[in-house]
Amino acid sequence: MENKELQQLLENQKYSFKPYFSDRVMAGLEAMPGKLENSFEKALDFLFPKLSFGSMAVVALLLAGTYISTGNLDLDSITGVYSLENQWYETDYFDLF
Repeated sequence: MENKELQQLLENQKYSFKPYFSDRVMAGLEAMPGKLENSFEKALDFLFPKLSFGSMAVVALLLAGTYISTGNLDLDSITGVYSLENQWYETDYFDLF
């Protein structure tokens, strides 16, 4: 069927519910054993292992890239000061004064 035919069939559909339908549905949902609750704590318990593993993988890749590009893993190379320090030594800024 095409969308217009389906839409027309659904528009012609007559719905009839017994009295207090919404009350019965809500009572049934409330009586369910596993209540449908969303909380920040449950979401955090579910997502924390996935996020922490992904974050540690990114940190490991960044450290590996730093080691490959600089040849060591000292604090200066990790923070990015290593390249600035080398530029400072190669350029004699004191001759400017």
